Amino acid sequence: MMAARKATSHEILVLELKDYDPKIPILGQLTHMHTSVTDQMFARMKKRADGDGFAHNVILVHPELLDQSGHPKTGLRPFVRQDQNISVDDTAFSGNFDIFPFADENRLEHFVSGGMIPARDIAPRFDPSKLTANQCCVLKIGQSEHDPRFELAVFKAQSNVFVRVPQPYKISGKISPFTTELAFARFLLHDSSVGAVTLFGAAGTGKTTMAMHSAIELFLAGEITAIDIYKSTNQASGQPAIAAVPGNADQKFADFRKPIQSTLDRVLRDFSHTLKARSVLNSPNNGGGKKGQTVSPYTDRYRQMGLPITIASPAYLRGEELQKKLIILEEGQNYTQKLILLVGTRIGRGSRLFVIGDHRQVDNPNVDERTNGLSDMMNKLKGHENYGQVELTRCLREGVAKMFVERYYPKN
Repeated sequence: MMAARKATSHEILVLELKDYDPKIPILGQLTHMHTSVTDQMFARMKKRADGDGFAHNVILVHPELLDQSGHPKTGLRPFVRQDQNISVDDTAFSGNFDIFPFADENRLEHFVSGGMIPARDIAPRFDPSKLTANQCCVLKIGQSEHDPRFELAVFKAQSNVFVRVPQPYKISGKISPFTTELAFARFLLHDSSVGAVTLFGAAGTGKTTMAMHSAIELFLAGEITAIDIYKSTNQASGQPAIAAVPGNADQKFADFRKPIQSTLDRVLRDFSHTLKARSVLNSPNNGGGKKGQTVSPYTDRYRQMGLPITIASPAYLRGEELQKKLIILEEGQNYTQKLILLVGTRIGRGSRLFVIGDHRQVDNPNVDERTNGLSDMMNKLKGHENYGQVELTRCLREGVAKMFVERYYPKN
């Protein structure tokens, strides 16, 4: 009787991912430990780590896979940095993007280690002329939609190459791109070669949260010096005109700021330690108020915290030029075509524009689903190398909200 083959015990270093970023690896605590894995699995772990800047025996492990003592749970599934993912990813092929077959596994591995690949190399007779600039795609091996061998990519038309997008990952307690759509969104929002990005889709899909989260990251990285968030003053359909609302201009606009402030406050909690460590909060250099100064509930709320963030109406931008700023347009479907043009032509050197909206939730009586500024912008700019767009289809809310989205937004 043949004895069962015993799994080889390999000594590895385990790094818990606390503040993972696809571009900036943050090394936390390294724990020396032993674990038993098969030779085949260990070979795969080493192969996937190759070219990533880590020693082959350094394995990055998702925090949810560690027990309270910091050791891997039974049935550990290891992740190398390039494969950051949630433990069960059922979102890889969901969403409105194209799926293209890879020619073979060797080329796919080359794409993973190199980060980009010429479009002509992914498959024989593949015609990239049908792709548009900054189009989001899935490149995979095999015919099954559940085949685990796939990579996410964005097509760069100018150089005719696919650039690799980090796969979805989720860090406990952190805002993470844990769906494929959000992974694409975060990649384009951080891509300095893309000056304008549109995130559109149903309510609750993470559009505003991901845009604001990326804006704070870009600010902390020094790529922009301020964040301006603009929101149209169109109320929900059937509500009284803003002129009829009591109070001065700041008080009238206060209610429009509330949804933005709620999301922004939640996002800022993810950066509280970083902001304090860098002395951003309450810094006079960033517009922080004087000690003892009364904080207005309506104006300069974030500037008095020391953060160069402004929430305003775009109505007074005529003649302005925005330099090295991140501009976020909320509810782009309520902008007219002329107002979108006004904002877009204000974007100066070093500035970027994020436009967020859902063309099915138009409250402006002067536009509709087809003629609103968001839809017009997407039609006019699609295919330009300096523009990217991502449709978000997966509702992240639960219960009643998810029911409404599923029933009111038919699947394509």
